[in-house]
Amino acid sequence: YLYTHASIECNNDDICIEKYREGSRCLHVDNGFNGMTGVCTNPYESGCLRNYLGSDTFPTLRTCNSDDPPDAALQGICTESPSKYDEIRILSQGWGSSMFS
Repeated sequence: YLYTHASIECNNDDICIEKYREGSRCLHVDNGFNGMTGVCTNPYESGCLRNYLGSDTFPTLRTCNSDDPPDAALQGICTESPSKYDEIRILSQGWGSSMFS
């Protein structure tokens, strides 16, 4: 299944590079209806700063979270939390209000 909420359909890598940037590719996945669908991969899934600045400038991967696939650390997308902390998300609202979830 897909791990994105807003996938871009494609039939070749050029479309993905045009819509996202260099590093995105067209991944053909089973669409669940007896066929394959092309979907652009997210070139930022290992972290925006790391992708934009490069691994020499920003060498660490981001920490895995609940939106990642179960084997994300093995795929090299992110790293497991060394302290095994519970995930906390802070949704910023206006300047004076935030909400924990």
